[in-house]
Amino acid sequence: MGITFKLEELLREIGITKNALAREAKIRPNTIYEMCNNTSKRIEFKTFNTVMETLIRLSGAH
Repeated sequence: MGITFKLEELLREIGITKNALAREAKIRPNTIYEMCNNTSKRIEFKTFNTVMETLIRLSGAH
């Protein structure tokens, strides 16, 4: 049993592409694609935190 991400759905809701998120977060696009497709084998907490902080910043949610 693992963690299931709904990242792709969230990106669609806030109108951000996977590539834009990867670029803004300075994370490899493949990492974002794997998170969206739930095919990640492991994710560093630092990477996860960076993605979340970037999503908050880009979405305007504080």
